[in-house]
Amino acid sequence: MLVSQIVPLITAAIARGVVKPTGSEDAEELTAEACAMAARALESAERRGKDVPANSVAYYVIENMKSGRRSGYAGMADVMAPATQIHGRSTVVSMDEPISIDEDGDDSDATLHDLLADQREDTDTVAGRRLDWDSVLDRLDDRRLMVLHETAAGYGPSEIGDRLHVSAPRVIQLRQDCGERIVETWGSNGVADATTPTGWRAGLRAGAERRAARSERSARWRRA
Repeated sequence: MLVSQIVPLITAAIARGVVKPTGSEDAEELTAEACAMAARALESAERRGKDVPANSVAYYVIENMKSGRRSGYAGMADVMAPATQIHGRSTVVSMDEPISIDEDGDDSDATLHDLLADQREDTDTVAGRRLDWDSVLDRLDDRRLMVLHETAAGYGPSEIGDRLHVSAPRVIQLRQDCGERIVETWGSNGVADATTPTGWRAGLRAGAERRAARSERSARWRRA
């Protein structure tokens, strides 16, 4: 019954546009969803020992599809569910869709992805940098490690020297020695690579600078 009677009825109804697609859905996907729901309805009827006409099953399934139900329907609490969108309780837009952010409503090249992106380094970069640092730290003794850590914390040679009970020039020598060992471990381009921001972060910064420059030009034009 499912293959020979119900599926043709469902396919014809969806082909006529009875069920409106939501988001990226197409006719093929809607048909598959409806067939899955029909199979589930038939199985439920068989368990209860009831005989149901093919046209009744097809009608029931199509009406449920029109209201936004799907085979994996999660209810109105699911913001991605078609029913939630059909009833106007949520709207799904592309993360790459340009949005307007200035008070005049001018379109901007900023996207939702730019605004919601995590500003922290990605995990691959962090893990790689940690491995690189481990290879450097293994070559430093306790005194040089302290110089390295205190320098990263913003302390000057005199402050570090007081903690190590050495002179400021000696601290500078230890710093230089740390730098030489880092270059020996990472190579001549290692330090530059470690301090260069990842491409996606540079792109976000460049986009923000473009928007700021455009806003400033617009403000000067309005004042003129």
